[in-house]
Amino acid sequence: LRNMVSAIFYSIFSILGIMKIKKRGTLTLIGLFHGTVLLMMAPVMFWSILSGAFLSELIANLIFKGYQSDKSKVLAAMLFIPMTLPTTIAFTMAIHGMTFSQVVESPLISIVISIATIALSYFGAKLGLKLGKELQKAGKM
Repeated sequence: LRNMVSAIFYSIFSILGIMKIKKRGTLTLIGLFHGTVLLMMAPVMFWSILSGAFLSELIANLIFKGYQSDKSKVLAAMLFIPMTLPTTIAFTMAIHGMTFSQVVESPLISIVISIATIALSYFGAKLGLKLGKELQKAGKM
């Protein structure tokens, strides 16, 4: 549920960072910097954010071979927070010694929340792309 609430904000700021620096590794660095702040709260959050950033960037770069197109930027920013969901579940299972069914108590609710997270991430990425283009036109980025 935390991921769903923050998905729109992460995708907006992620795509703005990708639009500013269009090089491979940008999203991973964003994840590293943000994860470092979260490391002080919980080490699991650091690894979850970093792995989500790395996996989403890997997928976007495998499909589009870089950040030249708007679609590649949107895909990378959109996948950032949803890709933290599997890693969070895996870390929770490993650390607490729980099974998948114990971590995901209500599969239907989990699926609905995951779909909502993906939808909000997509909306945020598209909104961030529009905002970034306006900032580029104004010469601020």
